[in-house]
Amino acid sequence: MISLCKCESVLGGTDLKLNQILKLSRGAVVELDKKVGDPVDLFVWVID
Repeated sequence: MISLCKCESVLGGTDLKLNQILKLSRGAVVELDKKVGDPVDLFVWVID
């Protein structure tokens, strides 16, 4: 049996208010809650 999967990898997260997001420009750097070298979170959903 072959199943389709949806995969998502999360490098990190942050909390931003909407007005902060709207002020972001191309090339903006957003600080995440994980450090360089930390493992990423991998989520896999099986789609029937």
